[in-house]
Amino acid sequence: MVYKKLLILIILFSSGFGKSDWVKYGWELFNTGGAAPSIALGNALTAYHGDYVGSYLVNPAHPISQGKSWTFSHQSRFAGMINRELISFPLKINKHVVQSILIYEGIGQIPDTRNMLLDWGLDGQFGTNDLGEGNGILDEGERLDPEKIQYFGQHQFGAYFSMPISFMKQNGGLGMKVLYHSIGDHSGVGVGFNIGLIRTLGKGRLGIAVKDIPSSGVLWDNGSIEGTIPSATIGYSIPMTFKKFPIKAFYNIGSHIEPNNRNMFSTIGSGNIGISFEGSTEWIYQDNISFQLGKSRDGFISSGLGIYFKNISIHYAFLLMEPATQLGNNHYISISFHPSWILEKLISTE
Repeated sequence: MVYKKLLILIILFSSGFGKSDWVKYGWELFNTGGAAPSIALGNALTAYHGDYVGSYLVNPAHPISQGKSWTFSHQSRFAGMINRELISFPLKINKHVVQSILIYEGIGQIPDTRNMLLDWGLDGQFGTNDLGEGNGILDEGERLDPEKIQYFGQHQFGAYFSMPISFMKQNGGLGMKVLYHSIGDHSGVGVGFNIGLIRTLGKGRLGIAVKDIPSSGVLWDNGSIEGTIPSATIGYSIPMTFKKFPIKAFYNIGSHIEPNNRNMFSTIGSGNIGISFEGSTEWIYQDNISFQLGKSRDGFISSGLGIYFKNISIHYAFLLMEPATQLGNNHYISISFHPSWILEKLISTE
């Protein structure tokens, strides 16, 4: 059944045909699903690679190496109510190396209060047909039955594959994403594509990426299709070195052009069209310690710290969301390592 849905979506959305309800946040799992360094940099990774897996989610044109390390990332929010896991690793298919990213997000114990209302009207008695009875609104004299509260969960499984392509004789990339989304008793499956381009410009690099092209969609079990309109990102990254100090620095900026997602964080907007900006900087000392500071397109401030050893690196990110959302600040942790090193350690202990 899942494969049939994917085939239908590839036919409908890759060709640009098919009727659907257009939504804004159908693919947020991939837009905010990077590991700790990506979050610390505000996801301003359209032109800046940094050897971080989250950069492929932003722009699939970033280069991929077969010997790249594996990355594991974990995030827990709201006292463990929301959990997100990420695993990233390179795959060699024929002569090509594909960057693979697997993401899971689960939200449990979501209260369902739809059947709690004792909709008996102003007199609080059933069957009298008085004012307010059966109108679906909590009126004066009515109450909620706590024994009728129910709970459900939401789970999202995402797979993303980034591969290099040649585009107009420039270094480009193609990203394919697959989504399985379940909420309560309903489920949907989706497929989408991203493309990107990176080229040298002046002393830095220019990156351009288009997400959800020609459009991405999720096909639900009731037959409805949620489509996502394409959006574009333009970014620029410039490096700096210091002759007297063993420090490398990178400054990154980016802008998002979203035809159907104007919101309170959009710097420029007209109608449903919104343009938002992001920026970040990373400072690396002797290739052993890195510090990141960023501002995301949603206006959130983030920071991070990375420590590098010979075969393993550990990254921490802090996302400042108070007081903008009143939903609490977030902490991320990621670990990257070379699988051959882990295998050697396991063999040596036997």
